[in-house]
Amino acid sequence: MMKFPSQSDEARRALADMRSGVRGVAVLSFMIALFPVMMTLYLLLVFDVALPGHSIQTLIGITVIFLLLTATNGFFRLLRSRMLGHMGDIIATHFTPRLDEATARMGETSALNTSSGMQISRDIDAIQYFIKSPAAAAWLDIAALPILLLTMIFLHGWLALTLLIFAAGMLYLLMRAIQLSEQPIRDAVPLLARRHSISEAGHSYPDVVRALGMRSRAVRAWTLVNTALLRIGNTAREVDRRAILIAEGARMAALTVFLVVGGSLAIADMASPAVVFTAALLGWMAVSPIVQAVEYASHFVAARQSWTRLDTVLHSVQPSPPTLQLPVPKGTLACEGVAVLVPGGKRPAVQGLSFTLNAGDVLAILGPAGCGKSVALRGIAGAWPLAAGKVRLDGAALDQWDPELLGAHVGYMPQTIDLLDGTVAENIARFDPNAEAKTVVEAAKSALAHDIIVRLADGYNMRVGPNGRRLSLSQAQRIGLARALYGDPFLIALDEPASQLDLAGGQQFADAVAGARKRGAIVVLAGTSSHVIDVATHVLMMRDGMMVDFGPKDDVRKRLAAKRTASEINAAPPKSRSKPAKAEANI
Repeated sequence: MMKFPSQSDEARRALADMRSGVRGVAVLSFMIALFPVMMTLYLLLVFDVALPGHSIQTLIGITVIFLLLTATNGFFRLLRSRMLGHMGDIIATHFTPRLDEATARMGETSALNTSSGMQISRDIDAIQYFIKSPAAAAWLDIAALPILLLTMIFLHGWLALTLLIFAAGMLYLLMRAIQLSEQPIRDAVPLLARRHSISEAGHSYPDVVRALGMRSRAVRAWTLVNTALLRIGNTAREVDRRAILIAEGARMAALTVFLVVGGSLAIADMASPAVVFTAALLGWMAVSPIVQAVEYASHFVAARQSWTRLDTVLHSVQPSPPTLQLPVPKGTLACEGVAVLVPGGKRPAVQGLSFTLNAGDVLAILGPAGCGKSVALRGIAGAWPLAAGKVRLDGAALDQWDPELLGAHVGYMPQTIDLLDGTVAENIARFDPNAEAKTVVEAAKSALAHDIIVRLADGYNMRVGPNGRRLSLSQAQRIGLARALYGDPFLIALDEPASQLDLAGGQQFADAVAGARKRGAIVVLAGTSSHVIDVATHVLMMRDGMMVDFGPKDDVRKRLAAKRTASEINAAPPKSRSKPAKAEANI
């Protein structure tokens, strides 16, 4: 039965929880905002009823009620804090996969392990921190100002006007603090990315940095970036300190002014001492959340900028077409006018790919260096975005598949192997929690990796480290090949798979390809080694990013031989004859 989901069930549940959380927080905030009204009534009853009437019973009764209301208010605040924390967790768990998918569809590397991905992670953390911090509660309490103002009007008009003036001044201070925090935080973002890039290069390629004499320059670049970040941090902290000092001073000034204004009204018999005391307390309660918001102004700015960046990422790509639950592919791979876009590029690096392969076919993509072999392979495997055309498996375009389901039918190995920080077995099994040891070992044997793995310190349980740093290049390549072959995928796309094989290894590689053909897989190979050409049934010739020939290997060989013969007949003297490309000469 076919399924046409617009969102995953998990995503729908997350959004439902988020909407429920927003409604819950709104209701709780409204209930919390009513507490000052209850407090005002309590104080007026104490000063104007219980004390003048010398009634202990009345005092005890209203005090008990007020304490119950206070406890309820505290419970509401605790519940609101927990709901805000839950909403922060939802944002992290729900948005991270969506952002990773969005960056992947834009042709970026996974958002989970790149410098831009580190910024995405920092942005999510900034939003989480703000939502879970007292700053979010302070902003919600500021929204209760109209209720406090109405309560103050009930007490006395002049007191209400005083609150209005002070609240307006404090809100201006808050906006000013936010404005001054904007630029330092914005300036820090590219510097953080730069620092991460420098550090990552030093850790990932220490041999290159050392051999080329770049270590001192890398250290200097890191120092300059870090110094700039320290300067920006000091500026931001100075802004925060000044804003906090002014806000705290304004809060004390507000209390003093309310007492002075209220006292003057009491002296003039225009207000009772109860009204004066209550008004001063209300003024303090009205100003306090604004002061707290000022203290966390930089966190609010960071969260707002982070949200803007994340929203830009999520909306920078067109919505994906509906995905399908399709049958396991068994028949054909077809490219229809395929053009492949290099991530971040403006123009296609490869275009004009149109051909069809059947189950059991082995395609060798050949051509001179820089002709686009690897780019074409990435486009065919779905690793890089298409600028035009479609790649189809049994008639269904790759973008019609559910990505998770499609991955089980594709075995892809890039020229540069990227392994995740886990065990050898986990990397081969693509971190499938339900993977069986037998299937992992079979994939390793098919990739000529089993004997290599068992000689490792912990065998299949050895942790490879970030990017496979604990492995040699040849070991990483064999494990990457095993990962590509895991689960017997229908489409196997390998970039330079035989670059480090000797004659015996070449024979084993040929046996592995023969096994894939026997079970009906389609194998696409990019490379110019004799091992690749020997196992191919079909050849795709490329030059300058264009397909120049395609067909069964023998047919292409005949056409190339005919072209070379014609060229030699019509050529100038032998010294000026052009030599055919290595790959062409070896077909």
